[in-house]
Formats: sequence, C-alpha cells, structure tokens
Amino acid sequence: MKEDSKKNNLKKIIESYAKIVANRPFFVLFIVFIFILIALYFVTQVNYSSQDFSEMIPDNYDVVKAYGIIEDSFKNPNTIMIFLQIDREYITSNEVKDIRDLEVLKYIDVLTKYLEGNEFIENVNSLSNSLRKINNGYLPKSKYQISDLISENEEIKSLVSDDYTMSIINISLSDQYSDDKDSLLVDNLEKIIIGIKHPSGLKINVTGSIASYPVMDKELGPDMQKTGNFSIIGIFFVLIMIFVIGEISIVFRQKQSLFSKIIKIIGTLRFGLTPLLTILIGIVWTFGFLGLIKMGVTSVTSGVVSMIMGIGIDFGIQTVIRFRQELKNKLSIEKAMINTLTNVILPMATTAIAALIGFKAMSMGELSFVGDLGKIMSYGVTFCFFAAITIVPAILVLLEKLFKFLRINVLKEKND
Repeated sequence: MKEDSKKNNLKKIIESYAKIVANRPFFVLFIVFIFILIALYFVTQVNYSSQDFSEMIPDNYDVVKAYGIIEDSFKNPNTIMIFLQIDREYITSNEVKDIRDLEVLKYIDVLTKYLEGNEFIENVNSLSNSLRKINNGYLPKSKYQISDLISENEEIKSLVSDDYTMSIINISLSDQYSDDKDSLLVDNLEKIIIGIKHPSGLKINVTGSIASYPVMDKELGPDMQKTGNFSIIGIFFVLIMIFVIGEISIVFRQKQSLFSKIIKIIGTLRFGLTPLLTILIGIVWTFGFLGLIKMGVTSVTSGVVSMIMGIGIDFGIQTVIRFRQELKNKLSIEKAMINTLTNVILPMATTAIAALIGFKAMSMGELSFVGDLGKIMSYGVTFCFFAAITIVPAILVLLEKLFKFLRINVLKEKND
C-alpha cells in the first residue's frame, strides 16, 4: 500500500508540473530564459587548457612523485629544444648538406647567443658552445676538425644525429618561467629564429613538450567547434529524415492549395527542429555550470560535447514523438502536453539516472581525466533532460497553437 501511495504521489507531482508547462508556456520560457542568461555569463568563465600528462596519473604513483621532486629541485622538468635539420628534399649545389658545415656551426653559435639573452632561459646546450668548451673557447676552423671533436666527445655526439643531418639545442629554463608562459616563451623563440638569417637548406623548429602545449591550446577551440558542428549537422539530418521526409511526400499527394501544403510542411518541420533545443540549451547550461564550479575543459575532455549531443537528443525526440501521438487522439493542445509529460518524464528520468550511474563509475578508476570526462557527461545528460521537459514542451505548445491558428484562417479563406 505504501508503494502504491508513493507512486500516486509521484504521479500527482508530475501531473501538476505538466499542467504548469501546458497551461503556462510563457512562464516556463521566462524561467528558462533567465537560466540561459545566467549560464551564458558563466560560460565565459570556463577555462580551456591543454592537459599536462603528469596530471592524468594519480599522485601516489612513483613516476608522479619523482616528477614532483624533479620539478621542485631542478625547476621545470618539461623540455624545450630547437631542432635543426638538413632539408634533403630541396638540396642544390648552393645549400648546406651537413650539420658539420662551418656555415651551419656559425649559425648555431649566433642563435645560441641570442637564446642565452632570453629572460626565461638559464642555460643553452648547443653544438657550438659544446665545441667551444673542448676547443679552448674557439669554434673549430674546418669540417674535419668539427668531425674529430664530435667523435672524441660522447656528450657532443648526443647533440647530432648519426648521419649528421640533424642537431638539437637543449634549453634549460630560469626561475622566471612558469607554466602559464608557455605561449610567450615559444613565441619569443620563434621570433629569434625568424630574426636570424639561416643557411639555405636548413630547417629550424621549436620542439619539446612545452612547445606542444600552445599548439594544443590553439587547436582546442577550433576542434571543439568542428566536432560540435559535425555532430549537430548529423543530428539535424537524422531528425529531418525521421520527422519531415515522410510527411512531405504525404502532403504533396493531398489535394490542397499550395498555401495549405506550405503551412503543413512548416508545421511538420517544427517537430524536426524542436528536439535540437534539448542539446543546444543543455550544452549551454552544462558549460555554464562548469564555469560556475570553476571546472575547466582540457584537450582530453574537449570531445565531450559530441557525446552529450548524441545522448541528450534522445530526450527531445521522445518528448516530440509522444506529443505528436497524443495530438492524433484529437485531444486539446494542453491535454496532449499534459499526457505527454506525464508519460515521458519518468521513463526519461530512469534513462538519465542509469546513464549517471555509468558516468559515475568512470570516476572510480585511477585516471583523473576519465573521471573528469564522466563528470562533464553527467552534467550534460542532466541538463539535456531538464531542457527536454521545460523549453521543448513549452515551445511545442506555443507552436501548435500558432499553427492551429494558421490552419483555421486557411480554412476560413477557403470557405470564403
């Protein structure tokens, strides 16, 4: 008896809510609009950053502990280097063909001196200053002397490739450097490289883990936009196939005026487009919530938008399909929506809870980024669910009233 009483109470609560949405759609939209504005403000507070791979592994692992000790004792353990390579694809008689070429060595020497003047750099280990150290402070005068000195010193050998087509310049960073200056450091190094004329046939690049972070930061936003756009376009075409294509063929076979057919087609189109509000509003609320709780999005979790769309759209589709079925029973618009929400809220809530349990399980593992992914997915599914039972039914009621008004006027004109 107690269980039946609880079920009846829950059903009454859902019915009461359904009546509010069906009879006061403008009030519901007003509340939703306020939450959208709040969310849009907090969206601007979301921090988008690259993921440090040391942050992905739990702190209790020896490798992470060692990383922390190195970071505390030896400054920044991340690496940044200048990579020099002979461009073999476009070799002509006038281009350098060997890292041991005197012209290349002189260029490395000039580049080293400029690098040593950078505020973030404490020490530079290059082929030129290494050769100076073992040659009484002077650069070798010939390629043969360079070759002999390299072959005699293992440390210098580590700076050049076995075929002498590549070399690296290792850079140690000063106390003034911090992780938030990755982009500034890389920009400074690239400006130094561009500002010094290099020998023809030599390619120079900034590389290393530090150099990769600004690239990931730069690509993170566009990648999120690309995946999001692709997902929403794909979902749009699926919705059109489900709700519109079949209806259009039926409408054009009917003997009606062109205006009547257009009204029906537009009316059908609204059922295909309305579910999109579920994921659009759901994602805005999700990222607004992330901004509110100060949870950032990293290069690893950036693909979560597409996953939220794929799961969240189901809530909107269920609401729309059930509403169309109820309208076919010749019910009033308000009664059709009350029946719709009464019958879909509980099943959709069950689906959402099941998904949340699965996403919660992701945070039980050792890898932190998997847990973050599960958290964001949980927020996304939750907000898509609320979008599907607030803005979607309110819009459906208002659009149905609008098209009912248009259909009545069309019939009046036809009769007249």
